[in-house]
Amino acid sequence: PDAVTLETYVPAIDNKFISNPNFTDEEGFTLKKLFAIDENGKFIFGGEVREFLKDVLGKSNKKSKFSPFRKIEGSLDHTMWLLDPNVQMIEAVGNMIKDITSEYEVIIASGSNSKDIQDVHNAIRNNKKTITLTCGRFVEGTTVPEWTGVFVMSDTESVEKYFQAIFRNTTPLKNKDIAYVFDFSLERAFQMVFEFSRSQAENTDTNDIQEVIREWLDNNNVYRAGDGPSFEKINIEEVLELINTGDYKSSTL
Repeated sequence: PDAVTLETYVPAIDNKFISNPNFTDEEGFTLKKLFAIDENGKFIFGGEVREFLKDVLGKSNKKSKFSPFRKIEGSLDHTMWLLDPNVQMIEAVGNMIKDITSEYEVIIASGSNSKDIQDVHNAIRNNKKTITLTCGRFVEGTTVPEWTGVFVMSDTESVEKYFQAIFRNTTPLKNKDIAYVFDFSLERAFQMVFEFSRSQAENTDTNDIQEVIREWLDNNNVYRAGDGPSFEKINIEEVLELINTGDYKSSTL
């Protein structure tokens, strides 16, 4: 009766970031590129990072499809952000968030920074809103009932890390019925659904992987930003089409 339902959203990313000539080689746009830092720990694309984070935090004039905090307004007071494993980059993201808004207490859980989960509990107890930044710390074996959202802002292809992270916010809490996942890579979100379902099918000797995908999507609804301001629920056909036509390689996951 106290189970928490997951909902996954894939927010839109402003086309000005995707079409940036710095991101138009074979790999295309990635968050790792956007958050790249120089030898001094400063963002190479500082202006773009600021604009992107303002979109995410809902501090720009963009539509809600760019901002989880505007899409799920009032339900994301305490969130965890999974970033790529670069301590200086994570510190730079934290400092940028603080510079954009004082609304959130930012906990940096990497390097020599916060190593004890009690730091997160203390911050939540003493602040109305918090954001915990990590590349792996507190992703496994920790319990923070107040977390209601996980932001996957990493380019990780690790199935284990991905699902450890997105389930981190499902710890029951009074009046907490739904927990939210925001994955900023549509392709990776689909790949993770497929890879999870493929493994589940193998483990249960199930021949019909499509049935496993359908069951997963029934229990963890996945929504993508549509052409307008609203989000659209994805279906099994969209997942399979991307897997079949995209660059997906099971061996890389």
